[in-house]
This record gives sequence, structure tokens and C-alpha cells, in this order.
Amino acid sequence: MLNAPREIPYQFKVFELDGWVWLFDDSERTYICSSSPSIWAEPVYALAGEVEDWTPDADYFSPDDSAVHRAKLIAEWPAETPEKEAWDEAREDACANHRI
Repeated sequence: MLNAPREIPYQFKVFELDGWVWLFDDSERTYICSSSPSIWAEPVYALAGEVEDWTPDADYFSPDDSAVHRAKLIAEWPAETPEKEAWDEAREDACANHRI
């Protein structure tokens, strides 16, 4: 139901692609004009030696991409956690711990 309270716990993961580490919530899928699901991910930091003058924009990826398959779990949050708080904490954890 639209705007219903979240029922599924957050499951944040990171993956490496093109010299950047990307963060996404593996418990959510989006269907963009397709019957195939996508995940929305945002870049959180560049890997050493890969720093550019620009940061890539957040984007959609297929869960079947090989980079996404190698994703590492970094944080899980209960469904009751406000979305902004969960994402802010996951970003902080991803940047602080550099699991990739």
C-alpha cells in the first residue's frame, strides 16, 4: 500500500564499481518501466588513487550485475527506523569502516 509504514528491515550493503564504493539498501527494489527490479545506489567514497574531480551521480543498477553480487553487508536497521536516519547512519558506517 502506498505510504504504508515500512515492514522490512533495512539491509545496507556496499560494492565497488569504477573506482568508487557505492551504498544501497538491499531490502528495496524499484521497477523502472520494466518487470526486472533495480536497486538505487549512491557513491560514498572513491578508492585510493581513483579520486577524480567529479563524483558520479546516484544511479540504478541491476541486482544481477557482478559488482552488486560481490556486495558486502555493512549495517542492518529495524523497519521502524526513520529512513533518513537509517541512510545517514549507513553512510557514516560505510565511510568510517571502509570495508572495501
